[in-house]
Amino acid sequence: MPEPIREKNLYDDTDRHLMAALQAVEVPAGLRARLERSLETALHEQGLQAPSHDQSSKSARTDSPIWNRRSAIAAAVAAGVGGLAFGFRQIWQPLSQGQLVTLTQQLLNGIDGATWQDLTEADALAVKQSLQDVGFLRQVRNVALVRFSQLQPPSNIQRAKAYKFNEEFVLLDLVIERGVQRLSTSLTELPWGRSDTVAFAMSSAPRTLVFVGPASLRDHILPAQTI
Repeated sequence: MPEPIREKNLYDDTDRHLMAALQAVEVPAGLRARLERSLETALHEQGLQAPSHDQSSKSARTDSPIWNRRSAIAAAVAAGVGGLAFGFRQIWQPLSQGQLVTLTQQLLNGIDGATWQDLTEADALAVKQSLQDVGFLRQVRNVALVRFSQLQPPSNIQRAKAYKFNEEFVLLDLVIERGVQRLSTSLTELPWGRSDTVAFAMSSAPRTLVFVGPASLRDHILPAQTI
């Protein structure tokens, strides 16, 4: 029976130099370029270079196990770098307005089953002050706060509240730590995709407000130049 492969036999000095070089690369600025340079330096120090296509058959006969390990290390690190960068972008890149519309529609689809509560006078004053502070109430006219509801936020939204204005309009008060692209403190109409419903959004990070209602909602939004 062949002797089991022991861990100490899995790596040679070149492998250890290679892994040490990978671990020495700082993250994240210029990570990929520095990683490639570190790989090249580690191999150069050992008097090695990656086998060319013409050398592939010879390498397969001689250094194949070692090169396979080095290729696996490099490939794994490259994949990890790419995955890390992609995951980082996915986690921290601001949402697009289209993503905000999708999330808003998800919230509204479940809003009929939400528990609505009347606001006490003190609560109503606090909400109005909060909306005044971010500039929302300065951009709308002839709207009256009626009631509110706590909502279960979907993925990418950390907190969600809903307020009803004039019974037919819903204001979603969202905390989105990633923010939303091309939103400012001025109400901007979103690409809602339905002619019977419109939506306006504004952001004062990390807070995003989405005002949704029938097309008549536009009559309650003040023109930007009058704000």
